Amino acid sequence: MHSRFMSECTYPTSTCAVKRKNLNRDQRKEFLDNDEWVADTDLHSVVCKGCERNVALDGRNGHYYLNFWVKHRSRCPTVYVTWLQKKGMVPDADKEWFRKHNHIIEQA
Repeated sequence: MHSRFMSECTYPTSTCAVKRKNLNRDQRKEFLDNDEWVADTDLHSVVCKGCERNVALDGRNGHYYLNFWVKHRSRCPTVYVTWLQKKGMVPDADKEWFRKHNHIIEQA
């Protein structure tokens, strides 16, 4: 995958902090509500706009934990292909990745 894509699929960061800060429940919900790839949000899951799958969130107490969502978003073939197209690249620019995921892209 393209390194710029991977850097854009990270956790939210505080502008003044060097390392990632633990977010409270409201901050995690806000992150999900503002994520362009989230179609729907509830306490324990989100719907990915790319593949339209229901993605379970980390089940800790406190709700809206982002770990599983960020992992899914950084690996979702439809999200990646759309990102490449937005950046003016064609999906097969990353030939090795495209070979592995072509069947998924053709179904979308």
